[in-house]
Amino acid sequence: MLRRNRDGFAKYLINERIEGAKDLLRESTLSVADICRKVGYNDPKHFTRLFEKNVGVKPAVYRKLYG
Repeated sequence: MLRRNRDGFAKYLINERIEGAKDLLRESTLSVADICRKVGYNDPKHFTRLFEKNVGVKPAVYRKLYG
């Protein structure tokens, strides 16, 4: 049962960070690396993989589509 709660929180945290990144990609001119750090990730490659897995496109493509 504890495991399920941790997984739920981890997914929630990832979702919150990705949603924050989407806002910043749409509304700012910050680099993807800067956005990565602002939302709590230290590794831009890891952030890009997570973003693409959750959104379906890489952060730079998302910015071109919605920015």
